[in-house]
Amino acid sequence: MKIMVAWDTLFLVIGMLITGTLNTISKKLQNETCSVGSDGKKCPFDHPWFQTLLMFIGETLCLLALISLVLYYNHQRKKREFYVQIQSEKDENETEKSEVRVAFSFVFLLPTICDLLSTTLSGIGLLYIPASIWQMLRGSVVIFTGILSVIFLKRKLFAYHWTGMGIVCVGLVLVGVSSFLGDTSPDEDPDCNSNTCSDNDDNGDTSNSELVLGIVLVLSGQLCSAVQMVIEEKVVRKHNFHPLNVVGMEGLFGSLIMSLIVLPILYFVPPSVSFFHDDSIDALVQIGNSMFLLAFCLVYIFSISFYNFFGISVAKKLSSVHRTLIDACRTVLVWVTNLMIYYWFSHGKYGEKWVNYSSCLQLSGFIVLVLGSFTYSASIKYPFFNYTETQYLNIKEEKSKIELELSKDIQQQDNKNN
Repeated sequence: MKIMVAWDTLFLVIGMLITGTLNTISKKLQNETCSVGSDGKKCPFDHPWFQTLLMFIGETLCLLALISLVLYYNHQRKKREFYVQIQSEKDENETEKSEVRVAFSFVFLLPTICDLLSTTLSGIGLLYIPASIWQMLRGSVVIFTGILSVIFLKRKLFAYHWTGMGIVCVGLVLVGVSSFLGDTSPDEDPDCNSNTCSDNDDNGDTSNSELVLGIVLVLSGQLCSAVQMVIEEKVVRKHNFHPLNVVGMEGLFGSLIMSLIVLPILYFVPPSVSFFHDDSIDALVQIGNSMFLLAFCLVYIFSISFYNFFGISVAKKLSSVHRTLIDACRTVLVWVTNLMIYYWFSHGKYGEKWVNYSSCLQLSGFIVLVLGSFTYSASIKYPFFNYTETQYLNIKEEKSKIELELSKDIQQQDNKNN
């Protein structure tokens, strides 16, 4: 039984890494793709708010998968009831059915708003910084999640936790500084210049300020993401929602909010207010005029769907902190894949290039980030830290989970008898 659980967890972790890598790369490739818009100009795909809608559409697909799963279990239950008349097996099937259900609840609304803010802020930041640096800065969510877990989930952090968070801070500084030492972005298309598409008279002299802005936006987005993860962990474990139910309902609420409220308002915001303007019609026209852009959007939607399912499943099996640590490991996959795209596949049109001083410092920052993450999770243990109390708290937490599940089963049985 333990082997099955280990393989199950391994499958979730690998799936989270692969789909997470596709998620980041496909989103950056959208920003780097030029297409003719509604004004007849060939411009980069600069629509971070519309990309948030694409993300929520991908999450909504998880709800469709959950409905299919419920129908499958109902079909299996009816088949077993036809052949088996033993009461105990009927009760087992009823329990299985109750565990897989579609729950429509407004409890998902708060994490949906956090998801909307996190994705949009990070998406705007991705316009100004390379994908690998963007992914590395997302490692800051370990710090935010750890602190919020203490406040809201009543977890206790020990000396090695705080040490790991301090090491992560050092890694974030190294990664941030590396972005100013060299431009790793792909070669610019002479027929597609973002300055000619903008209504602002920006001659490119503010590139450093844009890098700072991108870093601040990504960090702000990770704070919102940490709030979302903590809420999801509390909601999933308290109400025992299926992971597909959590992701699907967040996608449904988010799609409705974006389609009916946010995007219509942003359409009428003046283009000079760049952060709060997004022309959805122009985005659709650009997608329709570029097969590459359409393909990148479809990959983004489906990778979002599977990535969120894997992520919440990992959080339900382990914790939200483990989820963020595993997510940080996909950074190297994003970076290596972007280098391969630049040098092997697109010949400089997409991806990232290697710049000696900048890339070396970025690599050093990544190593420090990983070291901090492993220190935080006690994957690397130091002789001068005490880890015994942590093991005791983990056993106590597992015991409380089992007691909670038993109380729910007793309550369900009492409701049936009544």
